[in-house]
Amino acid sequence: MLLSISYSGFIISFVLVFFLNKTNRANIYLIFFFLINSIYGLSHHSVMYSKSPILIAILFINFIPIFALSGPMIYFYFRSTINGGNAKIRPWDFLHFLPSCVLFLNALPYILTSFQYKIEVAKLAILNTSTLALIPHPFFPANLTFAFFPIQGLLYISFCIVLYFIHLKKQNQYLIPPFKFRWDKNWHFIFLLISFFLYFSYSLTSVVILIYGIPTIKNEAVTLILNVSVIFFFFSNLSILLFPRELYGIPLIGKHIKKLGQQMSAMEDDLQLNRNSNVFFLVPKRLNEITEVIRDYLLGSPCIRPGFNLSQMSLELHIPKHQLTYFFNDHLKITFNDWKNEIRITHFISLLKNGQAINNTQESLSQSSGFLSRSKFTNAFKKSQGMTPSAFIKDLILD
Repeated sequence: MLLSISYSGFIISFVLVFFLNKTNRANIYLIFFFLINSIYGLSHHSVMYSKSPILIAILFINFIPIFALSGPMIYFYFRSTINGGNAKIRPWDFLHFLPSCVLFLNALPYILTSFQYKIEVAKLAILNTSTLALIPHPFFPANLTFAFFPIQGLLYISFCIVLYFIHLKKQNQYLIPPFKFRWDKNWHFIFLLISFFLYFSYSLTSVVILIYGIPTIKNEAVTLILNVSVIFFFFSNLSILLFPRELYGIPLIGKHIKKLGQQMSAMEDDLQLNRNSNVFFLVPKRLNEITEVIRDYLLGSPCIRPGFNLSQMSLELHIPKHQLTYFFNDHLKITFNDWKNEIRITHFISLLKNGQAINNTQESLSQSSGFLSRSKFTNAFKKSQGMTPSAFIKDLILD
């Protein structure tokens, strides 16, 4: 079963690659996350079940530095998703790769040995798993090396959960109704929850092995935990298949709205046009539908993308432009540009409060918030906060 689930992870990775496009660049990191987990599953299978010296020689220890990248990958994915799909690696992000580099140096003496030597070690490991702990490492012993990957991944996932709920809290300030949890909508939360339990079971097993040695991997309790981890591994891969819009990206978020527009009878119920007075309006049902779609849409922070406009939003949500115009002007009582700028200003202020002003200029932070023009940023900020950005920053420092 573990072997089949690992192969499914490779298939899902290739499917994600196939559907990768400009609107879901964040999925690049999700691809690597699935690949790393699948390789880890194969490595575990080779030692526990296959008893194949060749598989053990290829997969065991050689890939340990790569396993340490799963945590950074899931973090980069959620950060990119929150930041409107911006998947760029920043200079300081390379610090996340430092543990992988250290583990690579730690495994380097074994990696450089001949394949024949690895085969001999694998044959001994099949007879006695304690042999694996005897493989020399210059910095850290084998037990500690094995435990690092799941514990590090668990910490990253826990941090991503915190980021997720902080982001949801911010969305409540963006003129959209408060967050309501729905199992059929919140793939990100479900995926994080499953991944948390997956890595928790990995970590629990690793700590036991770290304390009592590799032979305890055959203990009944440890075996039970490993079997539970296999179940979570299965649901981790399955989860994205249950939420196809994560494969395609933002453009399919409004697809169910598009379906409503394909039926003329439904459209006639939702859209009312008084031909005599030429007054257009949307009924409450349609307004609620648009509200729900925009709430989901904002989870990807599209408003901070440079050049983001109403036409682009209409295209990505499959909602007619005139309906969005009515939604903002008549329902929310705010123009689209003011709504968009309010979100951008909120994002700019959050960057300031997170200490980004220390290493970045005011102009670079405004550009990161989606403003291409300094004058437009200043005017929008004054309209929103009643003061210039410089005065706001000065007050913020004094506080």
